[in-house]
This record gives sequence, C-alpha cells and structure tokens, in this order.
Amino acid sequence: MIAEVSLALETLFTGSQVGDSALDEEINARNLESWAEMTQGRALVLDRVQDPGNMGTLLRTATAFGWRGVLLLDGCCDPFGDKALRASKGAAFKVALFSRANWRMVEQLKAR
Repeated sequence: MIAEVSLALETLFTGSQVGDSALDEEINARNLESWAEMTQGRALVLDRVQDPGNMGTLLRTATAFGWRGVLLLDGCCDPFGDKALRASKGAAFKVALFSRANWRMVEQLKAR
C-alpha cells in the first residue's frame, strides 16, 4: 500500500500505537484516495480469489482490458506469490494493486 511520508512522520511523533484502528482507518482512507486517482476509475474488484493461478490470470486480464488497478478484498491470495506471479506473466507489476480492502471501500469508490 502507498503510505504518505507526512502521515508516517506524524504517526511516529504522536505516540499512536501500532494497530490503532482509528489510525489504520485514516491511513486506508488516504491510500484509497491516492489509489483511486492513479486508476482513474478503471479498476477490477476481486473478492476471495484464493487460487494463485486464477489471481495471476485475472491480473493479466485486467492489464489486457486496460484497467489501471485491482482492488483485492479480504480473503484474496497474495498476488506476489510465486504461482500468482508466474501466471500473471508480469501483469502484477503493471497495475496498481490495493489489498486488504472491504466492501465499504468499494461503496466509497462508487460514490466518487
């Protein structure tokens, strides 16, 4: 995930605990906004894709259709695992990936 340096520095000096849910929420909101700007509304949403071969194939498909990002909801396998990378044939490095997403985030993106 993309993290802003200013937010990271702010976190270091405010004494926030790692795993603080309010802080995690703020980081995710900022990261989602940055990701949405990069993808310009052309993204694929994947929910519980657990087979790495299927993950790689879907990443290749996203690239072929010109989608700029892939939103991975909770329960998806690692897109950078060996088998997923082989199946993606490099597509994992050509799209903006956002992992650990949830359906609330999808609704936020739809409302944009």
